[in-house]
Order: sequence, then structure tokens, then C-alpha cells
Amino acid sequence: MKKEFLEYDAAKKVIRKLKIPSKNAFLELAKEGDLPKGVPKDPADFYKKRGTWIRWGDFLGTGSVGTQKLITLSYEDAKKIVHKLKIPSKNAFFKLAKSNKLPKGISREPRGTYVKQKTWISWGDFLGTGSVATQTVSDNYLPFSEARKKARELAREFNLSTFEDWKKAKREGIIPKDIPLEPNRAYSKKRKNK
Repeated sequence: MKKEFLEYDAAKKVIRKLKIPSKNAFLELAKEGDLPKGVPKDPADFYKKRGTWIRWGDFLGTGSVGTQKLITLSYEDAKKIVHKLKIPSKNAFFKLAKSNKLPKGISREPRGTYVKQKTWISWGDFLGTGSVATQTVSDNYLPFSEARKKARELAREFNLSTFEDWKKAKREGIIPKDIPLEPNRAYSKKRKNK
């Protein structure tokens, strides 16, 4: 005897009443044989074949969207939003991402997303903290003595007397990429002495 399954919308109504929090929780119920009558064990496959499947977040009523379906903002647009959040560190960013409190369009894995798009600069740039990893300093910036000399020349030439002036000049591209936003933080004492 062939098993009868509910149409997508009917199955969705039945499942949503159970308040199942995730795809994995649903699959665990299916494995244990605890699904309501008429709901297939693999609804994604069953309803895809019928052209009615949308996604797990819709089916369960959680609103979750798979990362491949997310629309991610450009690096510059995402950065503007993230700066307003004043997230102090990469770890704090991931904590916020884990709690699903990131604004719409912000990637939960920004480095991976923007490295693929060839727009990633650094966590310090993305978060607006100016922090720079030691490896980034050695890979991308001039040695400290050269950077200091060049920074002083630029400050005189463009009348940069405050940190705000410097940040604005950096945003406008006046300060080259081989000089960090915050040289005092980017170069450790060890590097300064070289």
C-alpha cells in the first residue's frame, strides 16, 4: 500500500505546530519515527520533486535561510553597517553572528565571503577598529621606519593634524595601502626596533 503524504502547505502547518527549531531536529524526529502522519521523512527531496519545496526555514517556520540563499552586501556597504554596531573584535562579531543578531545582508563569515570576491582588507578595517594582525603587517605594510617617514611627508603635504584627518585621508585613498590606518597599533615594539 502506497503511503499518502500531505501537500506542502498542509504538511508545513502540521510541522509548525510542533515548533521544531532546526533541520537537524526535524531529521532526528524522522529517524525516531516521531513525525505526524502524512509528513515525509525527507520533505526537501519529496517536495522538490513536486516543485513546491521552498526551504527548511519556511517549512519549519523558523525563517532561517541557508547561507547559499543569503543576499550579501558588498564589502563597503557591509562595512558601513558593521562600523555603526561598534563591534570591538572578531570574536565579538562571531558571538553576534552565532546569536543570529547580525543585520540583514551581513555575512556570518565575512572574511571568507569577501576573500572570494577579492575585496577583503582586514578584520580591523571591516569592524572599524583599525586592528591589524601581525601577519598582515609583515605581508602588506612597509617596514616601520619607511612607513613613519612616508606618513610624516603625507601629514605635512595634506595638512593632516588629527587622527580624524588621517582616517578621512585613508578613506579617500590619500594614504596608500602599504601604510596602516593606525601605525602605532599595527607595528609592535619589536618591529619598531628593526
